Amino acid sequence: MTHATPHTPPVSPMGPERASSPGNGPSRRLLARLGRLSAGWVLLVVGLITAPTPLPIGLPLIALALGLLARDSERVRRAVRWVRGRVGALDRGLRRIEPKLPRPVVWVLHATDPHVPVLGSSSPKPAPVSSV
Repeated sequence: MTHATPHTPPVSPMGPERASSPGNGPSRRLLARLGRLSAGWVLLVVGLITAPTPLPIGLPLIALALGLLARDSERVRRAVRWVRGRVGALDRGLRRIEPKLPRPVVWVLHATDPHVPVLGSSSPKPAPVSSV
């Protein structure tokens, strides 16, 4: 006689309550993206307003805002890539501190690096070699 053990569903790494919750679909990701974009734009405006003040509050706020916005906006990534390509000191400084930063920040720095080819870009292809 064999004992039947009750079947227990596998546990998600996110926890049992989040494993198959109906709220984990695209709408939750969309809300998170909208939250990041909204927070990024608010921080950017506040950073621009506080940038001329004597306390250096504006520049870190602008950097944080651009990091949030670059995560979800291709247009912001292109703008940051353009600025990094034209301001060599900024690009060198970001490359120097990159190994010390957390992975999400490194992802944003890599995505905005002007020396890294962009996926899907229309970069010129090498000419074929003729064998004449």
